[in-house]
Amino acid sequence: MVRNFRQTKKVIKYLKNRYGNIRKHTIQDDIVLVDDLCNDHSLEEIKMMKNRINASITLDKNNSYLNNYFISLFVAFFTVSCTSIFLLVTIGSQLILSSLNHFVQINQEDINQDNLNELIQSINFSELMTTAIQIAGIVFLFFLVSIFLVTAIIYRNSSNNYMYNTLIEEAFEKKKELD
Repeated sequence: MVRNFRQTKKVIKYLKNRYGNIRKHTIQDDIVLVDDLCNDHSLEEIKMMKNRINASITLDKNNSYLNNYFISLFVAFFTVSCTSIFLLVTIGSQLILSSLNHFVQINQEDINQDNLNELIQSINFSELMTTAIQIAGIVFLFFLVSIFLVTAIIYRNSSNNYMYNTLIEEAFEKKKELD
């Protein structure tokens, strides 16, 4: 764990390692953290932190369109996968009906109406459709969970950046007043 600010590569990671996670801090905890930042760092170092966090926030804003890209990609992939599943079901059912038609034409003399009704009723497409709908449901749940996870990760990272930015701004103002 890096304790020296000048040897760190990522400001947010440095602040988390040095001062702990601030996600569930109270206002009093934030005041103590601002005081610690002022005591542990010079005005120049706090300004460097501030600039780097602002650059990170600006980068997040510039790349925010990519967040929507994932959701659009998930929706398109879900549509394609469901269409493919039902395409396979349609092809399978057409093959079964084609083979049944071929069987009836070959054995046309031996088959009567009762045998034909029994043969048609023995072919059950409900299991095939149930399986296809279950697979489509599983694919839908997978995409729903994926969208939720991607959105949660993106929100958590941008939320951390804004929380640390606020604390660094307060520390910068306080340190400027003290110097």
